[in-house]
Amino acid sequence: MIRQTKVQKLESKVDAIRNQSEDGLGDIQEQFASSLVKLELSNMLTRIHRMQNEIDEKKRRIETLEQYAKLQANNNKKGKSVAKTSRSNQDQAYNDTVDSFISSYLTNKE
Repeated sequence: MIRQTKVQKLESKVDAIRNQSEDGLGDIQEQFASSLVKLELSNMLTRIHRMQNEIDEKKRRIETLEQYAKLQANNNKKGKSVAKTSRSNQDQAYNDTVDSFISSYLTNKE
């Protein structure tokens, strides 16, 4: 009987220690889970920032390409007008040459 009482006391102490360690283990598990959640959120934020930076970079590239396209369009317009001016100057010079040739021919013929 005394032994049984001692055994029961020891069992109750063991149960108490078990309960304490289970509570402590539960706290540790909660802290670990909380840390994992924080880590995952941090990783997600890092990915979001990376994607935002990529989007911003692509926007800058698009803006640069649009500006380049506008410059090319302006240069093409200027090039065409210069070419037209050059062509009309060549045509005028040709016409003047033909006119002077005809004039000199007619003058010499008379």
